[in-house]
Amino acid sequence: MSNRSAATAWLSSSLIVLMIVAVVPPTASGHPGIHEQEATADAALKAEPSDPEAHITRGKLYQEVENWDAAIAAFSRARDLGAPVQRAATLVGNVYLAAGWTLTAKRYFDEAIEVQSDYVSARIGRARVQMLQGDPAAAESDFAVAFPDIAKPSPALVLERHRALRAAGQSDKALVFLEGHLARMGPVPALQSAAVDLELEAGKFDAALQRVDALLGQAPRHPIWAAKRAEILEHAGRTDEARAAYREALAFVQLRTSRRGSRNLEDLEKQLHAALERGAEKNTEKGEQ
Repeated sequence: MSNRSAATAWLSSSLIVLMIVAVVPPTASGHPGIHEQEATADAALKAEPSDPEAHITRGKLYQEVENWDAAIAAFSRARDLGAPVQRAATLVGNVYLAAGWTLTAKRYFDEAIEVQSDYVSARIGRARVQMLQGDPAAAESDFAVAFPDIAKPSPALVLERHRALRAAGQSDKALVFLEGHLARMGPVPALQSAAVDLELEAGKFDAALQRVDALLGQAPRHPIWAAKRAEILEHAGRTDEARAAYREALAFVQLRTSRRGSRNLEDLEKQLHAALERGAEKNTEKGEQ
């Protein structure tokens, strides 16, 4: 990979992170903290010790604080008390996955899928394991079974399947998949950024520019989209325009008084400076030839 490709790939991934952060809603004020939730769950468990749902609720709270053993014990107890096998096995599989024990996690997801082949949570869990194991084609097979039964997938989950398709060498299908969800969900920034990356990969520079220009029309002076526009121009070999666009994006970042203390915007600012330095080095090299 060339220095330019590596740098712009880093910028693309950084922009997607910024987009995801932008679409995740803040925690609502007044939402009970983990200790209050634990107290409520413990009281419910004490009142109904034979209720599998009470054990599942407590297990999820254990998992949230990374008390893996207690979470597994709670989900296993729920299974003993009558929770559906596929549900309990998937819950345990998710604990092992979160803890990094992918082989064990897969065994539980396999068990759940053997009981119910279209169990969505188990298919998604197994797809995640297979992505970690470097088998995107198998991951996509599981995502393909799960997605038709998900009424409103989150942008993050849509991006997961897009990455599986792309890693499996199905970039055209990944773009069609993203376009379908953009049509249903509206112009979600993280999905738009991923679509632009696919268009860049395919050399569809005009299409990528058209997409970003439309977004800039809705949000002028938006530093993320301005940076993405500069990246597209650089990929297209339009060096002078790219340099001007990087300068413009940098100016937009610097207009944001909130950027100090924002790690994401500070990182974006550094990458834009690096892009401008990269362009200056290329001009020096051309002048020496």
